[in-house]
Amino acid sequence: AHLKTVYFNSAYFGPSPIRSKETITKAMNRELDPSFYAYDEWMSISEKLRVKFAELLQVSPDTITHSTSSSDVINIIANGYVFSPGDRVAAINKDYQSNILPWMLAERHNKFKFDMLELGTEVVPNPAWLERNLKPQTKIFNMSYVTFDTGKKMDLVSIGKFLKSRDILFVVDATQALGGMEITAEELSYIDVLTVSSYKWMLGPYGHAFAYFSQRAQDSIYHLNA
Repeated sequence: AHLKTVYFNSAYFGPSPIRSKETITKAMNRELDPSFYAYDEWMSISEKLRVKFAELLQVSPDTITHSTSSSDVINIIANGYVFSPGDRVAAINKDYQSNILPWMLAERHNKFKFDMLELGTEVVPNPAWLERNLKPQTKIFNMSYVTFDTGKKMDLVSIGKFLKSRDILFVVDATQALGGMEITAEELSYIDVLTVSSYKWMLGPYGHAFAYFSQRAQDSIYHLNA
């Protein structure tokens, strides 16, 4: 109701709710005079947010991490996964840059080979397409849940089942979906890493993202920064 326009483009940048402005104003007023701002209360803010994100996905807060962007999350995977010689990573050519550029950069360090797969006549990837295009040495497959250019929604369950049968880590960028669409418990059960930049359909601030890491992902990926 506080908008002066009719705004539809939350896939680009979601308008913050008026209560967000009120919360930020209240927080800034407290920080202008932090004399009575309890340390424990201040330090607990990020943990409270992790709990909220965990509730949204119906998972444990121990599986949720804060980040600055989906690109940052993908960088953590690209540089923290322990690759062996000959290993490969795959993504869809012309997917959003967050799911492409980190892999291209990490490939320069000769850790793995990066395959950008062409959809060809397929509208969206499916198990048969993956069967034809994924190399046997593929360890990670990364894609968007909803594409940024066409708005196509992927079948996470069928794709996830196929990847799980091949022991391939499934990385999903849900930035263009979560907030406007849900991730079901069944869908999440096949996802190893789910990353979300929160300034779109989540209506959060620019410069924040969060991610879900399954236990399998936590066991496979090392965070190199303290």
